[in-house]
Amino acid sequence: MAYTCPPCKCFQVVGPSYSPPVGLYHLYNYASCNDLTTPIKQYESSLQILPNQVDWVCAIENTFSGDVIVNECTQPSCDCTNESTCIPQAFCYTITLVSGTTATFQYIVPDDGVNTNMYQSATVTTGDPDITVCAYTGTIVQTSGSGTISISAPGGSCSQTGDCFL
Repeated sequence: MAYTCPPCKCFQVVGPSYSPPVGLYHLYNYASCNDLTTPIKQYESSLQILPNQVDWVCAIENTFSGDVIVNECTQPSCDCTNESTCIPQAFCYTITLVSGTTATFQYIVPDDGVNTNMYQSATVTTGDPDITVCAYTGTIVQTSGSGTISISAPGGSCSQTGDCFL
């Protein structure tokens, strides 16, 4: 009898808030299902994730390992089919510097048709305390700086180039 791979689902993977003991990234593994007939172990994937960073992956349920938080995506745009990319909906967010003098953050912008899950970085400073970015839901993470940021409620629509239309 031929092997049948379990169905894949879309998952949100969140890096824990603390820094890992060695290096800047946490490492996590999961099993993807690329051709629905090959045993899972041939498709184990390893990814690195920053503290508090969010990734979206198409994976087989209960195959995650590593020090990460895993949530199944329930948004309609998180359709996970064979060899597909699962992504949440993108919105325009306003990032505001609420304390300190500078804060750098990272976020994921919509697929431009060439790259998927494109990470971008931006910095807010006391001279320019607000920045509007187009980002996938839950992917904005502060990575450095002497200040802290707040993230507004989403609004407006985003283009594939990451432009916001409020």
